[in-house]
Amino acid sequence: MKKTIYIIGVISILIISSISVANTTQSNIIYVDDDEGADYTRIQDVMFNRFDKNSYTQEYKEYIIQEINKNNHSYDTDAQQYIPTNVGVLDDNGPMDSPWSSFSYNNQNTGQSPYNTRDNPMDLLWTFEADYLGFDSSPVIDQDGILYIGARDHYLYAINPDGSLHWRYNINDWASDSAALAEDGTIYVGSMDDYLYAINPDGTLKWRFDGGESIFGSPKIGLDGTIYFGMVGSSPGIGHVYALNPDGTEKWHIEVGDYVYNIPALAEDGTIYVTSNDRYLYALHPDDGSVLWKFRTGDGMGSPSVGSDGTIYGASWDNHLYAINPDGTLKWKTVIDFGSYSTPTIGNDGTIYIGGKYFYAVNADGNIKWTYQGWESNEYQCSSSAYAISADGIIYFVATKMSGHGGDLFALNNDGTLHFRETIAPIDDQFASPVIGEDGTVYIGSEFFESSTDGYFYAFGTSNENHPPDKPVIDGSTSGETGVEYQYIFSVSDLDNDDVYLLVEWGDNSDTGWIGPNSSGDDITVSHSWDNRRKYSISAKTMDEHDLESEWSTLQVTMPKYKFSLFLYELFQSFKLDIHN
Repeated sequence: MKKTIYIIGVISILIISSISVANTTQSNIIYVDDDEGADYTRIQDVMFNRFDKNSYTQEYKEYIIQEINKNNHSYDTDAQQYIPTNVGVLDDNGPMDSPWSSFSYNNQNTGQSPYNTRDNPMDLLWTFEADYLGFDSSPVIDQDGILYIGARDHYLYAINPDGSLHWRYNINDWASDSAALAEDGTIYVGSMDDYLYAINPDGTLKWRFDGGESIFGSPKIGLDGTIYFGMVGSSPGIGHVYALNPDGTEKWHIEVGDYVYNIPALAEDGTIYVTSNDRYLYALHPDDGSVLWKFRTGDGMGSPSVGSDGTIYGASWDNHLYAINPDGTLKWKTVIDFGSYSTPTIGNDGTIYIGGKYFYAVNADGNIKWTYQGWESNEYQCSSSAYAISADGIIYFVATKMSGHGGDLFALNNDGTLHFRETIAPIDDQFASPVIGEDGTVYIGSEFFESSTDGYFYAFGTSNENHPPDKPVIDGSTSGETGVEYQYIFSVSDLDNDDVYLLVEWGDNSDTGWIGPNSSGDDITVSHSWDNRRKYSISAKTMDEHDLESEWSTLQVTMPKYKFSLFLYELFQSFKLDIHN
C-alpha cells in the first residue's frame, strides 16, 4: 500500500531515483509516493537536527546522500527541478557554514551565536592596526578561523586567528560594513568605489561588479548563491537593490524611493527584506525583485532582522521598535527612547535586544523585559550598530559617548546585569559590531583610538596567563554574643579552576592561616568566637596554587556592649529596616 508524504517547500528535497514524484500545481508542496518504505523520518531528522536548516552546505548535502545510500537508494540530481525557485537548491555558492559568515551572524541578522562565552575572561589577546583611521565595519570568520574585515584605509584584511596578517586586498575605497562568505570560500565585500568585489580565499580578485553607486551595507548570500545588496543611488530620491549570480553577472535590480544604506535580511522562504532612506521596509521576491509589500515608519529604519516565526523586526529613528508580520501588517510597536538605527538582535528564547538612549530587552509580545542604564542620561547611546549574543546568553554591544569622545564595549548577562565593560577607543563615534568565534573569543573593531589616523581591531578571549582567584563571598551572622562560636561560610572560586586557599582574619588579631587546598566552587565553613563586646571586621581573601591572591572581602560583626542589648540591637535593626521599607 502506498504511503503519501507531504513535505512543505521550505526544505530542500532530495528525491530518490527509485520513487515516483506526482505532479502538482502547487509550487510550495511536493508529493512523494513511497513504494519501498524508505526511512523518511530518519532522513528528515538528519536534515533538521544535525544541520542548521539555514546553512545548506556541501557537507550537509554529502551527509544526506550518505544517509540515503545506506538504505540502498541513489541520489537523483534531476529532482532539483521540483524544488520551488523561491527557496533555492543546495549550492556550493551558498553561505558558508562557519562561526560567523555574514553581518549579524546569519541571513536573518539574528546575531545569535551557537557558541558559549561565559567562561571567556575577556583578556586582551591581541590588537591589529590598520594603516589609517581604523575599523568601523565588523569581521566575518571562515571555517579555519581566519577573520575578514574592511578598513577605512581602503583594504580588505584577512587576519589569522593569532592576530597576524594573512593577506590584504586593495578595494580602492572605504569598506563601511561586513563582508559575506560563500561556501566555496569566496569573500564578497562592497566598497564606496561603486564596486562589489568577489575575492578568492588566497586574496586574489575573482571578479568585481560595477553598480555605478556607492555600497554602504553588507551583501547577503542566498541558499542558491545569489548575492543581494543595496546601493546608495546616484542622487537623492533614488536607491537600488541588486541581485547577482555567483559568477558576477546581474540577475536583477530594482529602484526604491531613496538611498539604501543598510543590509538585507533573508527569510527562510527566500523573501528579501530591505530598508530605504524613504522610511519604507520593502519585502522583495527573490526571483525578480518584485515588491511584495512595503511598510512605512515615521523615520529612517535600520537593517531588519527576522525571527524564527517569520516576524520582521526593525528599529527606527521615530523612537519605536517595530514587529511586522510576514504579510506586511503591523504586529506591534514599542517605544525606544532616542530612537535607533541598530539591527535588532534575537535571542534563542525570542527576546529582542535593541539599543537607543539605553539598552533594551523586549519580550516577543512587545513589552519591555528590562532596560540597562549603565550610564548617565545623554552620556552614551547605542543606536548605530548590531549586537552579538552567545549561546549561554551574554549580550555584547558597543555604546558611543554622546560627546563624540569614544566608545565602550559592553557585555550584559541575560538578566540585564553588567558582565564586562572595556573602553575600545577614547575619541570619536564607534559603529563597529562585535562577533563571536568558535572558541568564544569576542572580536570588535574600533576607529580613532588616539588620533584621527589610527584604530584597532581587538580580540578578547582566554589567554595563557593565570588569573587571580575571585574574592570570597562571606555568609554568616552579623551580630552575636561573646564567648559563643558562630559558623561562617566562605565561597571560593577561581576563573582558571585552580585549587584555592583561604585566609580569614577575624578582626581580633587572630586568623586561620591558609586553609586548603580547596577546589574552585567549594563552600568552606569556619567557626569563631569573640571575647570582647565591640564591632569586628571579618576579612577574607583567597590564593591560587600559583600564589596569586584575590582582593579582600569583609563582613562587619557586632558584639553589643551589654548582654541585654543584643535583643534591643536586633530589634532596633528590624525597626530601622521596617522604616526604610
